[in-house]
Amino acid sequence: THVGTVLDWWQNELSATKSSAQDLASVTVSPNVFTDQVDIRVKTLVSTPISIQIHDAAGHLIARVAEYEMLTAAEEKIVHWDAPKGLPAGFYYCTVRAGQQQRTTKLVKQR
Repeated sequence: THVGTVLDWWQNELSATKSSAQDLASVTVSPNVFTDQVDIRVKTLVSTPISIQIHDAAGHLIARVAEYEMLTAAEEKIVHWDAPKGLPAGFYYCTVRAGQQQRTTKLVKQR
């Protein structure tokens, strides 16, 4: 009976713990195709530090859009990014990191 009690306790502990691989619930970037500005919506499952970066097609860092702690679990943050003046048309990548998870979205900039 003691083994069963311990196993039940561990099962409850494990099911109550979220894996760090599930920190990031969703990422939406719009509009995509953009001309000068983008809204990035990020939702996490747990409170976790996040960062948002924009890179060009060659992998060069264009902008650090945001780096902050999500205030609460299940909160959706909307971060507005104004592209720098003179940024050429082409392909870009928006990378969002939350905890141990990362999502990258391709962006297309037109004139």
